[in-house]
Amino acid sequence: MERLVKHRGKILKAALFVLVYSLIPLVGLVFYMNLGQREEAIQSAKTDVNNIVKEIVVSEQNITSRTEYLLITLSKLSEVQNHDVTKCDQLFAKLLKQYPLYKNLFVSDLQGNVFCSAVPLTKPINIADRSYFVHAISSRNLSLGDYQIGRLVNVPVWIAGYPVLSEDGVIKGVVSISLDLSWLNNFLRLQPLPPQSTIKIFDEQGIMLSSYPSTKYVGKDLSSVEEIKMALAGDKTPFQVKGIDGITRLYSYSQLSPVASGKKKYILVGIPEAIIYRQVESDFRRNLTVALAIIIVVFIITLVNWRLFIYQEDRSRSL
Repeated sequence: MERLVKHRGKILKAALFVLVYSLIPLVGLVFYMNLGQREEAIQSAKTDVNNIVKEIVVSEQNITSRTEYLLITLSKLSEVQNHDVTKCDQLFAKLLKQYPLYKNLFVSDLQGNVFCSAVPLTKPINIADRSYFVHAISSRNLSLGDYQIGRLVNVPVWIAGYPVLSEDGVIKGVVSISLDLSWLNNFLRLQPLPPQSTIKIFDEQGIMLSSYPSTKYVGKDLSSVEEIKMALAGDKTPFQVKGIDGITRLYSYSQLSPVASGKKKYILVGIPEAIIYRQVESDFRRNLTVALAIIIVVFIITLVNWRLFIYQEDRSRSL
């Protein structure tokens, strides 16, 4: 009888051993599924961030097209063509109220002297040294300026210029529009981005033109910042790197319309890595908990059955 008890004990131990180790692949499956879900999450995030970049690029192109159309229309007005200062000032002041996107509308002669402005002139202004003015004259087409502090409005703006051409094609001056950079920040706030995401727009020198959510770096040189440096170097997009604030993000970037001086402009969108994996990690913890619970329940059921049927039977026989 004693041999029988020992024999059954060995069988039970072997059964428990086989049972527990047969459930280990279940835990392995949970880890394997987590790896797959992490890869799916990063691919989905890459798609999302690329789509956001494309949407902003298209919006920028639309605004540029609308600005060009308005400039062409303004350049053909008699008040502009005839250098009628009083009527031009009054007309531009009225038009500016209808276009909150813009900070100022103004016209200069061939020497760069501004003679008409929606914002009243308090002193003589000359823009002959501005790249958008020079390029508008030389190209006889739309010219986009660099990031600058507007001489008439004293705030950060982009300025677009278009040549004023007479009926026989003679250049008589340049009509310009100051584009308020605040529109871009307002637009960026409307993007469906997770918390702690960032959007940066900068030129090829790393000068920040606009940023979201923080605007404290606008106008500053961030060319040494890792994510900016990688975008300027043309690294493959998207890429993952720790940002200026110490948060690791998935970044994607694209080039915007070049400015008159030939400088390139870029947009860079970053989504926090922790946000990307948050749902995946939640699912992993839930699945792992379920798997461990199954193992514990099976172990308890096996142990209870042994105590009730095998151990008690062997004990009664031995008595």
